[in-house]
Formats: sequence, structure tokens, C-alpha cells
Amino acid sequence: MDFIHTVRSSDLEQIYSAKENVVTNYPPFIYLLLKPIGFLRGLRDDQILINTEFSEFNYDTGQMQTFGTTPADSFTATIWLLITIACIVVSTKMIASFLVNLESFQFIKTTKQLVVITYLLTFSVLVSSYPLVFAVDRGNLELLTFTLVLVYLLLNNKGNNLLVKRIKYFCLAIAVSIKPYVLVFVLIDNYTENGAHLIKGSAYKLLKSRLLWVVSLVLLINTIALSINYDGDIIRGLIDMREAQSNFFSSYVVSGEGNKFTVSPWNQILFLFDKFRWDGDSTQRLLAIKSYQLFLGIYCFVIINSIFKIRTNKLRQILLLIALPCLILVFPYGANEYKAIYLLIPFLICGFIGSDLLLRISMPSQKIQNHIHFIQTSSLALPFPILINKYQLLADFRLSSALSTISILFYVFLLPNIIKKAAITDLSL
Repeated sequence: MDFIHTVRSSDLEQIYSAKENVVTNYPPFIYLLLKPIGFLRGLRDDQILINTEFSEFNYDTGQMQTFGTTPADSFTATIWLLITIACIVVSTKMIASFLVNLESFQFIKTTKQLVVITYLLTFSVLVSSYPLVFAVDRGNLELLTFTLVLVYLLLNNKGNNLLVKRIKYFCLAIAVSIKPYVLVFVLIDNYTENGAHLIKGSAYKLLKSRLLWVVSLVLLINTIALSINYDGDIIRGLIDMREAQSNFFSSYVVSGEGNKFTVSPWNQILFLFDKFRWDGDSTQRLLAIKSYQLFLGIYCFVIINSIFKIRTNKLRQILLLIALPCLILVFPYGANEYKAIYLLIPFLICGFIGSDLLLRISMPSQKIQNHIHFIQTSSLALPFPILINKYQLLADFRLSSALSTISILFYVFLLPNIIKKAAITDLSL
């Protein structure tokens, strides 16, 4: 379990040093954050097994080694369970609060019973989705970043109050300090000024300043954490961290060790490597990864640039909420099924925002209604196969990988069509 490994590592003197042989590879902040739990864990026995799981031969010692649960691990797992419950409760609150405050809910005269039903349905979808269950089972901190991203998104709709701004960017900065790629969610901002929608150029200008603010805060947080862990020797810490990340990338992504649980087209590329016996050549594999990333980088830029041409702030937010959770899945990671948890955002939210858009249009034409309904349906239908299917339950791993790839590719290549319909709708708003 990632959480147990990370808590174990948080109590080490130099987390990224090769001699420590740390299993997980997070930014410095998370190890500092978990130090109190690591300290409490250290007060419990970490040798006596209270529950034996399995034994295997250790070739280094020449003896059988027994694996199981110690009192220290049991304590850490209990803490993770409490964090899981807290994250699910807060996530449910964030999403349900967002929904019941939309104009479309107010339009149908929201009652107390409807609010309760909304909370229950939101909770049910969250706890029954495979990515969330997978993240909980692996003890992955994606659950925490998902909750922080939801807080950021909810506060986006609370106006431009200075305190609200600081809180939302601080939440996003903490999330980025745990999982750096969630920085993409800074794109989903409230691009208005005095109630007026900002055009593409002005929106980009505002984005640059907010991006700079978040990145600066992330760097500050992690520099302080690294300095504390390395007793002020930041240079040594940076060198160790770079080496640790390089080793992690080589063993987990390039070699394909972490691709057993992957919702990505990258799995099919790995299949080609296996079929043509390229897997032994790390140079060829690395070249394929770089080429794949370059293509995706260009495609993602084109998609996001097209979305920023949309003038209406709410419509732009819908498109970003639909696009970003999908685009972060297609890059080559190891074991990225828990990243699919972000697909819950468009699945639960975007359809209702689309209803708000319809309410804002005076006498919408049938064509505009169809376009908005298409966007709403896409936000529900595209994430659905990934959210409900536990692909690894299938006996044939290659079939499960193919199904995940088809789902993602269909999602990715339908995005331009969604944006095209949104651009036509934008002219009527």
C-alpha cells in the first residue's frame, strides 16, 4: 500500500538517498506532511507479525522471508481509513453543494428532500466508482489531491473575494505538491472581470499570473520541506531527488513494470514492443515514450487553445472539465487507473452546468439545444465505461487493456467535435 510505504519513508533522514531505497517517489512536501504519522507509527512494533500473508525465498539472505501485517502497519492502515472517510465526505459535500446551488436546481424549486437525494446519489456514485475503490485499495494519495481539486473548483464559483482566491490557490498548490500533474486544473478558472467574460488574449494573461502564483507557492512549499529533510543541504536533496525520479521512471515507466493497472493507449504500444521483441531494448522504448509524449503534447495544446477561443466563461469551464480529466490519462504512467477518479468531475457536474446554459439563452433554437444536449450527454457517456468497469477482473489481460484503450481513444478524439458544437453555441450566449 502506497500510504504505508510513504509513511515509513517519512521518518527517514534523507528520503531520496539511494541508501534509503524508498519505494514511493513523491515530492518532498508529502513526506514532511506525513512525518507526525511516521513518528507515531515508530512508537509501535514493526517486527512482530500479527497477520501472516505469504512467504517467499529471499535470494539475498538465502532464507524464507515472511510478509504480513505488523502493529505499526495496522496503525498506519487505520489512519488511511480515516483519511479515506474524510476525503469521501468532503468530496460528496463539495460536489453536492455545487449542484444544489446551480440555477437549474433553483429553477425546479429545490426542496430539502431533493437536496438529500442529491447528496445520497453523489455519495453512491463516488464510492461505487472503480477508480476511487482502486485508489483506496492501493492507498494512493490521489484521493487527497482529488478532494483538494474539488475544493478549488467549488471556490471558483464563489466570486473574486481575495480570501476565497487565496484559499482556492492554496488548496491547488497543496494538491500540486503531492501530484504535480494536477497543475493542469489551474486552467479551469473564473475568467471574468467585473462580471464580464474575458476573451482569449485577456484570459491567457490572467492565467499566466495565476499559474505563476501557484507554481511559486508549490516551489516554496517543497523547498522548505526538502530543506528540513536534508538539514538545509538543498543542493544534495535536489541531486538525490533527481536520481530517485530517474530511477523510478526507468524501472516503472520505461520497463513497463507499473503497466498492469493502466487505463491508457500506452498499453497497446507496449504490446507492440512485446510482439516485436523490442522490450529488451530500453533505448527503443524510451524513444517511443518521447515520441508518444510529443504527439500528445501537441494534441493537448491544440485542444486547450481551441477551448480558450470560447468566449463564455461557463461554457469554457464545461469543456475544460470534460477535456482535462481525459487528457491526463493518455500520457504514459505506471498504474494510472486511480487517475481516472477525475472523470467523476465531468460525469457528476457538466451535465447540470449545461442545463444552466440553456436557461441563460432566450428562446434557444433546436440546433443550439441539440448542441448543448450533445455536450451534456458526452460528459456522462464518455467517462462511464471507465468509471464502472474493473477491467482487471477480466481473465484476458490483453482484452481488458484493449477495452480501456478504446474507451480513452473514443473520448480523446471526440473532443474536437464537442468543442466545435460548443463554439456554435457560444455565439448564442
